[in-house]
Amino acid sequence: MGAGLLPGSYSAYPQAITKPVTRENCYPAFTEEYSVLIADKQIRHGQYVKYHASALAGVTLLELGRYDQGQKDGEWRQYYEGFARNQIASLAHYEQGKLAGGGRLFFRILFGAELP
Repeated sequence: MGAGLLPGSYSAYPQAITKPVTRENCYPAFTEEYSVLIADKQIRHGQYVKYHASALAGVTLLELGRYDQGQKDGEWRQYYEGFARNQIASLAHYEQGKLAGGGRLFFRILFGAELP
């Protein structure tokens, strides 16, 4: 995807200079956007987004979170695909790459129905 979903180009974090990366996968079709450390391009650092984009459906978020020195950190969200697209499927909190405090699962809400 040309411009991408993540803002900016080169980002500076305390003691970490990063370079943006966009990776497109053909099957299943999705795009990942994240940054890697310039000093070690195998280590992800900063905002992460995974999505599917199509001319008919637009952008469907799949996963959103943040890496700190290659480890998941903070809030991570996974989203439903298909009919209930862009609705949160799960929410988890990570500290230094480890799940902290459990997670939450969400049920799909279809056809505008609301749960009591």
